[in-house]
Formats: sequence, structure tokens, C-alpha cells
Amino acid sequence: MTVVLDLVYLLGVLLVGPFYLLIRIARGKRLASPLQRLGFVDMPEDDGRCTVWLHGVSVGEVLAARALVAALRAEFPDVRPIITSTTVTGLETARRTYPDLLVLPCPYDLSGAVRRFVRRTRPRLLVLLELELWPNTLATCRARGIPVVLANAKISERSRDGYARFARVLPRFLDGVTVCAQSEDHGARFAGLGLAERTTVTGNLKYDNVRFDPGCPRREDLRREHGFPDAVRILVAGSTHAGEEAILVEAAKRIRADEADFRLVLAPRHPERIAEVAAFCEDAGLVLGRRSRPAEVLDPACLLIDTMGELADLYGLADVAFVGGTLVPVGGHNLLEPAAFGLPLVVGPHIHTVQDSAAELRSAGALHDVREPKEVKTVVENLLASPVARSRATEGARAVIARHGGSARRTMSVVAGLLRDEPDAAAAQESEPT
Repeated sequence: MTVVLDLVYLLGVLLVGPFYLLIRIARGKRLASPLQRLGFVDMPEDDGRCTVWLHGVSVGEVLAARALVAALRAEFPDVRPIITSTTVTGLETARRTYPDLLVLPCPYDLSGAVRRFVRRTRPRLLVLLELELWPNTLATCRARGIPVVLANAKISERSRDGYARFARVLPRFLDGVTVCAQSEDHGARFAGLGLAERTTVTGNLKYDNVRFDPGCPRREDLRREHGFPDAVRILVAGSTHAGEEAILVEAAKRIRADEADFRLVLAPRHPERIAEVAAFCEDAGLVLGRRSRPAEVLDPACLLIDTMGELADLYGLADVAFVGGTLVPVGGHNLLEPAAFGLPLVVGPHIHTVQDSAAELRSAGALHDVREPKEVKTVVENLLASPVARSRATEGARAVIARHGGSARRTMSVVAGLLRDEPDAAAAQESEPT
């Protein structure tokens, strides 16, 4: 079956590949090393430590693994974690987040590429973050006795139905996969795929990656660095997508017409869009500053975040936070980073990828929905004008984050059991050439 899958992949490359490359070039998006993604990776000299391979497809998944990686290294100090990611931004984030670990591009799901990667890295265990189920990767691990853990796992009903259809073609597709689900609902969906006995509800790792601190320790330094007076009110809009900046800039202009001390901070999700967003803001008549060059424009009407890896800290500038990917049908991004500062959150209607945490934060009074673009101005203004609403958001976020701690510990219990139960998992690789 791997041959058939390889042929399907190669046919897809021939049909779609040229258009995909042209689109990426036109958008200024880089590709991870194709040679490394074919499994030609260099490993340090074998020092006898066992390797655990952790994979996160992009930035969010790479960051979600932080608490688990820390727990793994604390409990198994002799284990060598390897981090892989698929996207260039995911790889860059991984190198900044785990500077002392080996970070590599994930191999393509071609049987030869995966086998080559596994022969060279020799993992004892593979940990996949959230939902990265590639058939050749799973088959290679299964053939070599490498357990696979799906950590921080979540799955929509639509995805469950798709995987169920795929499993009818490949009945052993999910053999050897252990699931650490984010919630009871996600756990039930995985159980519907025949994984009931190998599914444990461990909670959302992202809760363990934040420390609740409404004091915003860097707030004064960040405001001083960009020349923001103490009296200004700031909306930080994080991880925004095309179509959202126009709505936010229009809302900012209307708020500024009523309140001169209002400022907007924009952090586009994709760095290749920085120039596009900058031009749009300037065309809209906003005085624009850049995070990378703070001294050039002090106290800008709009501060553009053109650096990587700082958003979690920069939410500390805010009085109110907007989380992107929610006014357009993307599904939303990390709500917990701004919630950790006790900020009131504003989101649009598209929150299907973060619906569990959104529901809890909403019930606690920390999250506020806008159903259409014109509501952004009203909701933000109301929150800025209401100390009671901001205080309720702080206490609500505190309660939600405290309630969900411990996911890394519970996930680590599952991982530790598999590591201890499989001391010879890599034995099938011993005689294979690299």
C-alpha cells in the first residue's frame, strides 16, 4: 500500500506542484530544505542516548510542546529530544524556543523519505502534536516498533469522518497510535475511530505553557520603548489574517475620532505580509511605527509587529486584545497567551479551532464575541470604558487557567509508560544501513 500512496503523492506533485511553487514565490513564502525533507538529515555522533521525536506542523504546535518537552527532559534527562516542523516559520520558532535541541524539517510522507529519516534519527518514540496523522509515517513507525503518541490531540467531527473513511481503505492505519486528547468531546471522537482503549483525556497543553500574571511585568518597559504615554489605551490584535486588518484599522480610525488616546498594535500571522499590511495602514492615514525600529516613530497611532516570536510578551502592552483568524474563516489562534495577562478578549465568529477554550473563557466573562465587522468598534470601546468588565475578565481568566493546569504532567505519564515499556523499540533498526 505504501507504493500506492507514494504514487498518489507523486501524481499530486506533478499536477499541483508547479502551481503551488508559483503561489509561494508570488507570496514570498520560503520552503524548508527539500533535501532534508527527503530524509537526508545529519545527526550528531551517537552518544548512546535514546531519541524522542516530537513534531509540530507549525508555530502553534511547536509552542504547544514547550511544557511537555520540559517535563520529558526533567523525567528522562538522558533522552535526546528532536523537534521537527513542516513550515519555515515553525522551524524558526523551534530553533528560538529550543536552542539546545536538534531541530529538523519533517520528512515528506513518502515511504523512502520517512524510512531514511527514521534510520538516521533512530527514535524510540514519536510524539505528534494535535493532529498529524500521515499514513507512511505511521506505517514506518509501526513496522519498526516505534510507539506513536498523538499529544494535545483534537479532531473535528468532519475530520473524524474523513479518517474513518480512510481507515476503511487502510484498516491498520491507526494501529500503534496512543491518543492524549484535549477534552472529553475530542476523546469521544477518537474513540469513534476505534481508539477507545488507547485514548486518555489529558487536557490542553497550552494551559501549562502560560503563567497567569495580570501585572504584565514588561508593560511599562514596552510602552516606554515605543513612546506610548501612560494614559493611552491600546488594542493589541494578534495573529491577524488578510481581510482582518482592514476591519481593525477602520475600527481604530473611528475609535480615535472619539478618543484621541487610542492606539492599535497589529501583529500579522504571516511575516511575508508585513509590507502589505504596512502599506495598507499608511494608505489609511495612520502614523505607523515598527517593532523592529522603535526609535523611528514614537507613540505611533498603529504599531506594526514585524518581528517573530514576541507576540506572547507584546500582549502585555494591551488594555484589550483581539485574537486573529476569527473574523475570517481560519478558526482562531491561541487565546490563552492574552488571557494569561487577564485581558478581555475580542474574537469574531470563526472560532472552530479554539472553541473549547473560547467557550470556557466566554462563560467566565473573559471573552467577547463580535458577529460582524461593524461591531468591533462598539465592543472594544465598551471594554475600554468599563473597569468592571476588565476586572471580570481578569478574574475569569485566572479561574479558567487554574482549572486546566496539569496537562503536561498527565501527558508525560502516558509518554513515560511507553518509553519504559518499549526499551527495545529501535531494535528493528539495528541492522539497517544509514
